Amino acid sequence: MTPAALGWGLAALLLAAAAAYGLGRRRGIREGFVQGVHYAPLALRQVSLERGGCVLCGAQPDFVQELDTAAAGPYNQNQTLRAETS
Repeated sequence: MTPAALGWGLAALLLAAAAAYGLGRRRGIREGFVQGVHYAPLALRQVSLERGGCVLCGAQPDFVQELDTAAAGPYNQNQTLRAETS
């Protein structure tokens, strides 16, 4: 193989690697943007729930529903009775 042919071969290989890198980078940026678009609403919702209000507009809920209440209502009492008798 002559030095000129070797030089052209290396130049073609370098050009192909640069093109592959550029295309892969563009694809990665596009995929990252799509993932960010899908993740952002979930992250905003999580932070809003942790802080107790909307992080975008600062609105607070009119009421707070307590989850640590005692068993109330016929369904919960029925389940409590079933647990006690079994």
